Amino acid sequence: MNLKRITAAGCAAAMISVLLLSGCQKKEVEKVDHGVIRIAYNNAEDYPHYKALEWASEEIEKVTDGRFTVKIYSNGTLGDQRAALELTQNNAVQMCVANATIVESYNSDFSVLSMPFLFKDSGHQREAYTSGILDDLFDSTSKYDFKIVGAFGSGSRNIFCDREVREPGDLKGLKIRVMQSDNMVKMLQLMGGTGVPMSASEQYSAMQQGVVDGAESNEIDYVGKKYYEVAPVFSRTEHCFSTDFVVAGTQFLDSLSDGDRELIEGVMNECVEKEFDFWAEMVEDSIEQAQALGIEFIDDVDKEAFAESFTEFQESIANSNDMTKSVYQAIVSLRSEGQENE
Repeated sequence: MNLKRITAAGCAAAMISVLLLSGCQKKEVEKVDHGVIRIAYNNAEDYPHYKALEWASEEIEKVTDGRFTVKIYSNGTLGDQRAALELTQNNAVQMCVANATIVESYNSDFSVLSMPFLFKDSGHQREAYTSGILDDLFDSTSKYDFKIVGAFGSGSRNIFCDREVREPGDLKGLKIRVMQSDNMVKMLQLMGGTGVPMSASEQYSAMQQGVVDGAESNEIDYVGKKYYEVAPVFSRTEHCFSTDFVVAGTQFLDSLSDGDRELIEGVMNECVEKEFDFWAEMVEDSIEQAQALGIEFIDDVDKEAFAESFTEFQESIANSNDMTKSVYQAIVSLRSEGQENE
């Protein structure tokens, strides 16, 4: 056995135990006017999310005159995203970043945001996430001891394989790796292909060995994980736009004065804008790297042809309840307003 790995794992486990104990011992919320805000984050420090959180940490310290500082535990130091959310609920850490699937497991109403062909582009998604139209949805998780204080755009999902994909017929007969979700399998079927659910860790070897013909993700993952080596054509289908949520524990938020809470939530609102900027910059860098290697990007995809098959699918999600109807209609209205202003 590797002693270093055992020691690292033991230290991480000890840290989590201490944080949990410190978070669970206080049942009554005590007001605080200073302290360390701990954020659990499971990705690398060169990722757009981290850069935005780093910006937010500096701003929080600035707007509170140094009374609050921020410590970010990156690279999954405190466990995966589900574990991080549980730590946040217990106030062992005060914030974390959790993907849409995890948040949906608490409140299925959030699934409307993962709906295929809901957003026209990243600009449309950005406006939806920064305009305030989703405030009621973001507040709805309070009964689970956390609240959404920011929604990071994590790029569009696109098809990559060994051939060009411009319309549904181009996917006929192709097996495409998707996330382990029934909705994702259904999505690929409606797009004209066959969705094969498997973990991301198996994706590269599955394409290399011909188990699947391709996969779908964003430009950053496509280039960073060198998927272009086994799937050299990237078709910009933009069939859905991913989200990672910045979550704050309600115990932490309730411990703040009204003024401090307003300051910190205000910074997190601005943090979302910064993240979209950082994401766009990293996408541009990734595309430049790929094009230098001769990777082909297909931009003239007939997205409307793909979207036509999703009307019933979208309605089944949108009409689930009053909240999903309201969210869906608000986002569609934003899209219509944007088209009118073009």
